[in-house]
Amino acid sequence: MPLPGDPEDALIDEACRDLRLQAFRERFVELSTAARREQATYKQFLLDLLQVEIADRDVRRQQRLVRAARFPRPKRLEDFD
Repeated sequence: MPLPGDPEDALIDEACRDLRLQAFRERFVELSTAARREQATYKQFLLDLLQVEIADRDVRRQQRLVRAARFPRPKRLEDFD
């Protein structure tokens, strides 16, 4: 996460790393800038961050389950005689 220089940003980055909030950490600066620009409430800003984290975890969970399933390689029409 690119840190703008605020000491609070460094603490937020460290807390996200400790809590393993990967998407939250990666998108914090982007979403905080957008929230400031749109004059979002604290609750809306927090909700946006949490929704990003939930969506990211969902995608990573699906990817992990597909890898764990060890599906055979995809078949193509060109492969058949």
